[in-house]
Amino acid sequence: MKRILFVDDESNILDGIRRMLHGERKRWDMQFAVGGEAALRACEVEKFDVVVSGMRMPGRDGATLLGYIRDRCPSTTRLILFWICGGEAHDSSCCCGAGSVRFRP
Repeated sequence: MKRILFVDDESNILDGIRRMLHGERKRWDMQFAVGGEAALRACEVEKFDVVVSGMRMPGRDGATLLGYIRDRCPSTTRLILFWICGGEAHDSSCCCGAGSVRFRP
């Protein structure tokens, strides 16, 4: 079973993802962290196959978080979500080693 960590600073976004992926709970072990610091704490205790993070978060943003995960857990697949994307956001995702960029509806 794949272990996936979803990260965003808005709990309502995480709740929407949880509802949308409810049918996958037998295939995926999904965890949800509100903010980058909570995600770091989760990664210190558990190993995840995939981390899906929002980009713009106060404190530790998605690029910084995924860079940290890349350095410590290189086999973890990293995805980043954007509400909007500009050159700056895309450059940040490339620098942090995000394997994919996805846009939130």
